[in-house]
Amino acid sequence: MEQIVEELKIIYKSPEWYALRSKGIGGSDAAAILGLSPWKKNTDLWKEKVGLVQSSFKTNKRMEEGSLAEDPIAQLFAIEHADEYEFVDYKDTVFKCRHQIASVDGGLIEKATGRKGGLEIKHTEPNSRKAWDQWDDQIPNYYYCQVLHYLSTTGWDFYILKVRFKSYSLDENGKKKLVITEREYKFERSEEEESIRVLEKAEDDFWKCVTAKKEPPLKLPPI
Repeated sequence: MEQIVEELKIIYKSPEWYALRSKGIGGSDAAAILGLSPWKKNTDLWKEKVGLVQSSFKTNKRMEEGSLAEDPIAQLFAIEHADEYEFVDYKDTVFKCRHQIASVDGGLIEKATGRKGGLEIKHTEPNSRKAWDQWDDQIPNYYYCQVLHYLSTTGWDFYILKVRFKSYSLDENGKKKLVITEREYKFERSEEEESIRVLEKAEDDFWKCVTAKKEPPLKLPPI
């Protein structure tokens, strides 16, 4: 049975936007539900959703910098890929399907086929070899869960993750030099269907625990 996807016009980060986030599962919640978040356990997320505690989400300088960079990077993507995609601004739109909600960085229409997709922007500063390794021919699990959630909620055909990496190196004089690199990762719904189904079941089970006010079993990230 095809699910109905609502497009709600809600100003980004307004009180109404935050209120809606508390009444459903968003993209940033997906990894915690699967036990794959390095920042939050699924049981902590459950406590937030049932109102036992306030959201523990905190920002830092890097996160605030990344948030400010999202719109300019999305606009550059639209310019650089104008021959391939029509960019759709969904800044003040929230997609809702049952208990799933999605605030996306942008929508895309593939000009050659008319297929619909989404754009997710990340601005990050890997600070170790291990952090860089998570981006080699793959993306970190917590971002992958977010992409799967957006594909599931919107019903779109594909998703593109555009990443801008900020790092530093030393020049020939030993002076610190800023280095910017970019990568793009494309995910086709047809290739991710099995993973989407796994996430949907986990989110359904989690939300049943929320509505029943029954704490779910603890899930921990793999070692």
